[in-house]
Amino acid sequence: MAFQMDCPESFDQEGDRLREPGKYHVVVLGVEENPTNKDGKLIDNAVFRASLSVLDGTAAGQKDKQFDLVFFAPKLTHKDRGELARKKIWFFANSIGCAAVRDGKMVLDFSQAAGRQTCLEIEMQESKYRDQNGQEKVSHNPSLVYCNVYHVDNPAVREWPKYAAALSLLPPEQRKKPEEFSQKKAWAQGTAAAGNGNGRSGGAAKTVAATAPPAAAGNGGVNLDDL
Repeated sequence: MAFQMDCPESFDQEGDRLREPGKYHVVVLGVEENPTNKDGKLIDNAVFRASLSVLDGTAAGQKDKQFDLVFFAPKLTHKDRGELARKKIWFFANSIGCAAVRDGKMVLDFSQAAGRQTCLEIEMQESKYRDQNGQEKVSHNPSLVYCNVYHVDNPAVREWPKYAAALSLLPPEQRKKPEEFSQKKAWAQGTAAAGNGNGRSGGAAKTVAATAPPAAAGNGGVNLDDL
């Protein structure tokens, strides 16, 4: 006997999660501070989780796919003393206008993050886990390649695919001119020189804060030095 029922909203058999590595233009759906796992437990050492949706990219068939990126607090016990973790956090937050330098310290405020756009390079990182039956499984999760994340107007991503209609919706204050990135690069190089060229500011922290390029951040926020 025949019967009727509603059709699925999508006939995409791969689901709505990002599955391919590539260079992507994305929109921020939200940023969750102190994120938890599916069991409701805090993710160890995690500072925040960014939920993103693909607007355009180099991998075919990934438009509108969603994925999360978890950013972890720097560990001084790591061989790089947490430098890469700090860079990942800074470049992501700065690319969407949610980071500032105050008194030599990085301050983050994601209260206005939803709807912001950025460009980033993603790889699929393999991880092993055991399911509820104790069987070993392998998952492939999106991960940021080094700290390759850029403001949408950065000349470094001029040739990356972007969704023009989405870019046109950004307010003028969220757009930048090419020369602004040259100024920031010069500032960053000066900061590295002050820190003996190793990317850390050392005793020059207050000088860095006084000469840092402007970045938007509201009241409150997260100070990484408090973690």
